Amino acid sequence: MWVARKSFWQALLRAVRGLDKNEQLGLVMFVVGLTFLLAFARAMGMSFTTGTMFFAIFLLLLVSITRIRAELGPPAHDLHWAGPDEVLIAVFGPQGLPKRDLVVAKLFFWFNRAYRSLPCPHYLEGLKIAKDQKFTFVKTTGIMILSSVVAIVAAMLVHVYAFYAYGITAKFVGPAITAFGGEPFWRLQGLLASPPPPNPYPVRAMIAGTLFTLALMWLRASVTWFPLHPVGYAISTSWSMNVLWMPLFIAYLGKMGIMRVGGYRAFRETALPFGVGLVLGEWTVGNLWLIYGVARGIQTYAFWV
Repeated sequence: MWVARKSFWQALLRAVRGLDKNEQLGLVMFVVGLTFLLAFARAMGMSFTTGTMFFAIFLLLLVSITRIRAELGPPAHDLHWAGPDEVLIAVFGPQGLPKRDLVVAKLFFWFNRAYRSLPCPHYLEGLKIAKDQKFTFVKTTGIMILSSVVAIVAAMLVHVYAFYAYGITAKFVGPAITAFGGEPFWRLQGLLASPPPPNPYPVRAMIAGTLFTLALMWLRASVTWFPLHPVGYAISTSWSMNVLWMPLFIAYLGKMGIMRVGGYRAFRETALPFGVGLVLGEWTVGNLWLIYGVARGIQTYAFWV
């Protein structure tokens, strides 16, 4: 974000001055959304100061992860237990925050546990497709908002129906059903019942990680052959990487070999379409298997995790 600070500032000036209607609409939606979030948190009982810090950290993570997806395109960016609730507790300690603020922060755990399902990267990719295909920004944004609302309502209805129809304890197993919902409350119970003393090590780790990332950025910009990307360091501890590192490593070796033998043209004309075909092929076959399983009432092979 520091590297793109000039672009952000120029976009803000264009929006304020009305030079770009699309960016002006984006700024208005940003202000309205942020105001609603702060008002909602305040109505739940969170103080304005804590709420401001909470959503400031969340927005920094949101923009950073979206930038990561746009710049490098990693298939997953979990960042488990790195949300604003954990950051505030690490910085101020559980005793340095009002108990009501701790409770409200943990009630926001559902969109801060991990960020592999963050919608913003998908929205950005949709806007990029719209720009390339000469679609209007307003129409595309409206379609994505409508799709999001329909998807949220549909997902809730499907889950409730499935739980009642098949039994949540009999048919639905695994941490996604039995553990994730209780995680924030188990954590909150410990923080309220026996709050740990201030721990300086998480803050030191954040500072060290920031400095190391800046060093990687400087090396990438200064040394042309330097192979390590700062994004790789940021997402290397994500849970999803334990099932993705080998496919990514194979893709890296294949890309490196094609680039050295055939050059960039061979990569663009041959390898890239082939890779996109592999992704679409897996997606298509995986969905067909799931549809077949639902239609027959049987458990089929699950693609992904």
